Amino acid sequence: MENFALKEKKFDFLIWGGVLSLILDLFSKGMNMKKKFALLLSILIAIVFVSCDNNVYVLEPTKVSDAKSLASALTSNSNDTVQLVSDIDYSSFDNIVITNNNKSLDLNGHSLKLSTVKDKGRIVVSSDGVFTLLDSTKDKGKIFTETKWKDNDTGFHILEVVSNGKFIMESGNIYTVLEDTKNSGQFAIGISANADVTINGGTITAGWYAISGNGSNKSDNTKVTINGGELISKADYAIYMPAPGLITVNGGTVDGSAGAFCLRSGKLVINDGFIQSAGTGDTGDWADGTGNTPNSLIIVDREKDYVGNVDVTINGGNFSCGDNVQDKFIFKEYPSDSSKITIKGGNFNFEPDKKFISEGYKAEKNSDGKTWSVKK
Repeated sequence: MENFALKEKKFDFLIWGGVLSLILDLFSKGMNMKKKFALLLSILIAIVFVSCDNNVYVLEPTKVSDAKSLASALTSNSNDTVQLVSDIDYSSFDNIVITNNNKSLDLNGHSLKLSTVKDKGRIVVSSDGVFTLLDSTKDKGKIFTETKWKDNDTGFHILEVVSNGKFIMESGNIYTVLEDTKNSGQFAIGISANADVTINGGTITAGWYAISGNGSNKSDNTKVTINGGELISKADYAIYMPAPGLITVNGGTVDGSAGAFCLRSGKLVINDGFIQSAGTGDTGDWADGTGNTPNSLIIVDREKDYVGNVDVTINGGNFSCGDNVQDKFIFKEYPSDSSKITIKGGNFNFEPDKKFISEGYKAEKNSDGKTWSVKK
């Protein structure tokens, strides 16, 4: 395994000219001699650190080509980027557990095969570990699984974020769609125990949930921020959240065949993005999760066994449902329940129910005669 290399580049005249220009510009600003000296010293120290004999040193990624080197690189006690240089099947090896370090994985156009077995072939981010997924080849690379659901031991997420772990997705693909999707799955990203997930780009295409929490964690405080990318479910709801936490959507696409969000606890704030339900999903005959849940766009259903209330606030975004979706927002109330859906903005391909529109706002039909916008 190639740990890292120092890549040599020469400083040319233009770079040194730029440094000199910066120094002169800063010195031209009003500051006393003491501040000028401190500034000059800082610049010189920086130059010493990055330059030696007119050479600049750039840290190369750790390049891996097999399962053993991948596990070693992602679990080493260092903060660095790991880059695939070939396709890797990791589905039969012990879980990779990233803790206390900041690791980035560049798929580099290659594929990484994982599993959904409890203790085999998965990536777990835990104990203040940070894991960033990217693909330097413009989303050609992917993480995927071929493990079908058979029982509870084969129904785990291929990527799990727990115990203050953090996951950031910049680009690339996560794909967990199997044949006979309704019965075979699978799950993509699981979160619990104060996990933090940020999606800035890339595509997550799941058979079941793209992201889901764990309802058994009654005191959870998970955080999901969607700034871009796509989160797709081919048979179910794209995001299922049965535990306390916050989901914020600032952009991107959340698209489920059955629906976008099924919430039994926590808070959802939608500021922008595309929220979609095809209305063609089948949530299956399961005793928990979204089993036997009808197609919708957003479901708020706290039920008796889930903690806290559900609070949905829609400030903006674009919302669309397929023709088969009868109830766009399904809202179930229970005794002593203060759950709510509040709409203060957004564009819809259906007329949103007035009971969800915030006081002082209204839904206006647009000039195309097919869509509505909520405005003050």
